[in-house]
Amino acid sequence: MLNRYWDCWAFATCFWGIIDLEDTDPYCKPPHKGAFEKAFALANTPPKAEESLFVDDRVNNLNTAKTLGIYTLLVSAITSMIATILNQIIGLPAF
Repeated sequence: MLNRYWDCWAFATCFWGIIDLEDTDPYCKPPHKGAFEKAFALANTPPKAEESLFVDDRVNNLNTAKTLGIYTLLVSAITSMIATILNQIIGLPAF
């Protein structure tokens, strides 16, 4: 689902890809430890927890990732607005 937006993000080159909730079926929110295990197994080169980022819009959903040593990012309406602005700034021509 999220992969259709991937190419629109200027910072997408910082990551190798997205594994979203649908990819970790049968696990669902709040994230279960098994969802992260499955996500790591799906990765072409299994990442280390400390080299991974879990993004969600609910603090409760970030807790499991934090306990596994995964970096977390809480996304909110403000975060989305900042990302839009950063994408616009990144797209400006050099002076």
